Amino acid sequence: MKYILAFFDLIFFICTLPVWILRTLFTPNKKPSVAPESNRDIDKDVAAKHLSEAVRIPTISMTGPEYPPQPFYDYQAFLDRTYPNIVAHSEKTVINGFSLIYHVKGTEPDKQPVALLAHQDVVPVDAADWDESAPFSGEIKDGYIYGRGTQDMKGTMIAITEALETMLKNGFVPKRDIYLCFGHDEEPNTTEGAPKIVEYLHGLGVEFMSVLDEGGAIIDGNLLGVPANVCMIGTCEKGYMDVTITAKCNAGHASNPGKTTSVGMLSKGILTLLRHPMKMDWTPVVKETFGKLAAYMKFPFKLLFVNADVLRPLLNVVLSMIPITNALLRTTFAPTQLSASTATNTLSSEAHANINCRLISGNTCDQVIAHMNKVLKKVDKGLSAQKAIGNNPSPFCSYKTREYDLIEQAIARTFDQAVSAPFMFPAATDSRYYYPVSKNVYRFTPYIFTLEDQERIHGKNERCGIDALAQAIEFFMNYIEIASE
Repeated sequence: MKYILAFFDLIFFICTLPVWILRTLFTPNKKPSVAPESNRDIDKDVAAKHLSEAVRIPTISMTGPEYPPQPFYDYQAFLDRTYPNIVAHSEKTVINGFSLIYHVKGTEPDKQPVALLAHQDVVPVDAADWDESAPFSGEIKDGYIYGRGTQDMKGTMIAITEALETMLKNGFVPKRDIYLCFGHDEEPNTTEGAPKIVEYLHGLGVEFMSVLDEGGAIIDGNLLGVPANVCMIGTCEKGYMDVTITAKCNAGHASNPGKTTSVGMLSKGILTLLRHPMKMDWTPVVKETFGKLAAYMKFPFKLLFVNADVLRPLLNVVLSMIPITNALLRTTFAPTQLSASTATNTLSSEAHANINCRLISGNTCDQVIAHMNKVLKKVDKGLSAQKAIGNNPSPFCSYKTREYDLIEQAIARTFDQAVSAPFMFPAATDSRYYYPVSKNVYRFTPYIFTLEDQERIHGKNERCGIDALAQAIEFFMNYIEIASE
């Protein structure tokens, strides 16, 4: 029977292969955009100095008494001192003591405003892990600025402020209002920053034409058969949930362990969960991502993705092996914390693990918890999963809008030999709170990130290239200019 099925599969392949090839040949080939020569007034050395100063202020998220609020007051003072033209041309509002709004008024108040987002806070750091320089030194060497936050996301914030400051200094007057919204607690996923900003703006009746926050970066398209850099524009973002896995077992002395312990049970449960992930799903935005990129791909990538509707089982196998693409196609589970006995010689009655989950569109927190408990109960009845905190995936914004097109225009003016594509951003951002004040919420980080660069985010030796910073500034100048018209 097995050989009969294999024979029919072969016949099907032979019969349909010409159709796949024809579909591929009749899919128009597109070429990357060619950016014009830049004539922007950007002093990259001054910008690098300002980012270095920003990094030296350790605005670690205030998650405990060991991380006091004073650095955030110092950072506010730094922004006001460094960007006098923004201060002079805007109304500044401080939300909840730390989050900031700079509102620059345009000449045509009937036009909907635009918002540019960034967060001031950075994640904690273990200085012993760093081998290049101290995490908050802001050291400039070999063409890079080093320090916590250079990539996530003071590098982007400084690019925004440098862009607007330079434009205002040179006499730029926007037609529509521009809002800079800088939250202070994005990293710990608390709700005292961005949600309060949105609550305040919503109370004033503000409705943005579009919101642009951190998100997809610029990646090497060769990973997907695209002979150009690919600018990934987030049109939605995955949901975020922390789940507590609990293992319950008899306590006792470690000198006389039973066949099962809470720690052993927990370990087996985690391993089983990782071996039984949730199903892969080609959500509408994933179809848009690969559908748009297919026109730029080389053979045989183009053959595979143009015919993705037929070859999806094969593509699922391949894409699941690559962390970036696997994260686009399924809800992911990442064990991040473990806890059990407080003594080295005691068997704890309970052991706990935190599983950080990122949910694709179409999955909900309740569905993920149900899946986890179904898997865990097959391992041991003493295992259970319970939601700690979390939110479902964000709404989806179309890429077939004028507002999305403005981002693409700014990309085409800034980055040579680049293509862009909508995608589902796998991490959580402040922008997920902004849907009450805008129908067009997008996520794009105008930096080229290699795989090595991505490992530095929240990791050691975080850095930002000086030339890359200048190009990010140019992007925001182009975007502000285009959007304000």
